[in-house]
Amino acid sequence: DTVALLALGSMVDVVSEVRILLSHKHIKATLINARFAKPLDTSLLEQLAKDHSHIFTVEEGSVEGGFGSAVAAYVQKHKMQNASSLCAHAFGLPCEFITYATRAQIFDMYGLTAEKISQKIIDDVHQSR
Repeated sequence: DTVALLALGSMVDVVSEVRILLSHKHIKATLINARFAKPLDTSLLEQLAKDHSHIFTVEEGSVEGGFGSAVAAYVQKHKMQNASSLCAHAFGLPCEFITYATRAQIFDMYGLTAEKISQKIIDDVHQSR
């Protein structure tokens, strides 16, 4: 399986670690630095859909109404038009008040560490086989 990892902003470094962890589990990953959230680069998404089984987005902001939800909506549309088995998953923060904590603590609480992201990806890839 080959997965696409679209990282937004400060999450590029975290996702670089994710890519290494996935390689240890024999999962190939393409890392894309999504320099901007909108407008979506739909031509890139269409190209990724051709040779990737999953697209994962990782952002430090809220998934709801954010980059991840925009990519997921596009992927869903793409699946309907092309009968593809492409899967999308968005990693990010929930749309809720977050109690004060350090950035590292928040990432840990909401599954945004390299270890937690990579484990979720491994689980998703294995589940879809």
